Amino acid sequence: MAPVAIDNQTSTNSTHHAKSTKGESVPAPSAFTLDFSQWIGPSATESSKSTFVHQLREASAGLGFFYLLNTPLDQGNLRKRIFDLNEKFFALPLHVRQRISIVNSPHFRGFSKFGDERTQSMVDHRDQIDYGLEYAQGVQDDSLLQQYPFLHLLGPNQFLPDEVLPGHRELVLRWLDICQNISLSLTEALEAALGAPKGSLVQFLTGQSEDQTSSTAHKYARMKTIRYPRAANIDGVQRLQGSTQGVGAHKDGGWITILATSPHRGLQVQSYNGDWIDVDHHPNAMIVNFGQQIERVSRGAITAAAHRVLSHTEDSEHSANLPSGDRYSVAYFSTPALNVVVKSLPSDSLSPEVLSIWQKAQEERKKAGLDTVVTDIPKGDLWGREDDVFGFQAWKGIVRSHPNVVERYNYTA
Repeated sequence: MAPVAIDNQTSTNSTHHAKSTKGESVPAPSAFTLDFSQWIGPSATESSKSTFVHQLREASAGLGFFYLLNTPLDQGNLRKRIFDLNEKFFALPLHVRQRISIVNSPHFRGFSKFGDERTQSMVDHRDQIDYGLEYAQGVQDDSLLQQYPFLHLLGPNQFLPDEVLPGHRELVLRWLDICQNISLSLTEALEAALGAPKGSLVQFLTGQSEDQTSSTAHKYARMKTIRYPRAANIDGVQRLQGSTQGVGAHKDGGWITILATSPHRGLQVQSYNGDWIDVDHHPNAMIVNFGQQIERVSRGAITAAAHRVLSHTEDSEHSANLPSGDRYSVAYFSTPALNVVVKSLPSDSLSPEVLSIWQKAQEERKKAGLDTVVTDIPKGDLWGREDDVFGFQAWKGIVRSHPNVVERYNYTA
C-alpha cells in the first residue's frame, strides 16, 4: 500500500490546505497511512517489509504522525470493547469512579476528575484513567526512592471489580500488552528506516544493552482512557469560561504514542508555520505519533508531533457539525526504560535515504518561506541532560501534570 495523503495525493512532498484556528487557509504536509500487516504477520514478505520501511522513512519527514492500519488492536471487536468500557466507566456515579482515584496511588495510576490535570500549567478540560505497565508492587527501598524518585512510577494499576465494571482489568492489560508489542515492532522498523544497527533503538525500550542487565531494567509505558465532556458543568466542576483546552499544546515526552479516537473532532497537529490543523478520525486505523526521545535519538531528523485537543461545549458554534455526545480516546505512550540513558545516534550513522528525504522536506519548507519551524513547544522540552537516565524526564513530565498526587505524597520534581 502506498502512502496516502489526507487529501488523497500520494507524493511525499505534496500539501493540502486545511483550516487554521485563525480562519486562514494554510499549507500542511501530507499525513501517511501505513499498513502494519506489511511489516509483521502471516502476509508479510521481504518485499512488503521493504515497502513498509520505505514508507515509514518518508512519513518520518512529516509532522511526526501517521495512520497505521491492520494492527492487532483492530482485530475482532477489541477496539469497540475498550470504547464501550470507557463510556460505561464515565457513566458511573462520581463516588464509584473515585474508588480508583489517582490520589490513592503513589504510582500516578487511577482516575482524575474533570479539570484535575494540567498541561503547560493550564487546566485540561477532560477526565481520564491513567495506567502503566503492571508491577505487582512498587519499589520498597527508601534509599533508592530518595536517590531516584522516578522509581515511584513503578507499581500496580487500579481497577474496578468485575461486578462494577466487567472486564476492566482484563481488557486494559490486554490493550497495554498489544500496544507494547506494536511499539517494539515499529521500533525495529524504524531501525531499518534510519539505517541504524539492529537492536540499537530497541535497547532503549527494553532497558537491556551491553552495559545493562535484566536486573537493572525498569521497562515503563503509560496508557490513558480519556473523556472530553461537552457539558458546561461536569461532576460539579465548572468549565473555565472561554477555554477550549481539552489538552494543551505539547509534544509527548516519550517514544511512540498509539492513539485510538472516537469520531469527534478535536485533535490538532501544529504545522511548520505554527498553524493548527485538524487530524481527521480514521475508523480503521490507529494514529501513531513520535515523541521527544525519538526526536532526540535521530538528532531532529524525525520530528516529535506538536499537538493538542480542543474541547467545546454542545452549544458552541464550533460544535454545529460535530457528532453528538462526548469525545473519547485511548492513548498508549511507549517510553524508554527508566534506567537507560538515551543517546543520539552518531551523526554519520543515518542512512543516505533518510538524509535525502529530510533534505527534500527542508527544501519544501523553504519554498513556502519557512526558514525555521514555528512551534509552541520549546525545543528539547523533555530531552533531559546528556547523561541523565530517562526516568528523570519521565518524572519531570508527570509531576507537572498531576499536582494533586505530588501534594498528597509530598513529592518534589
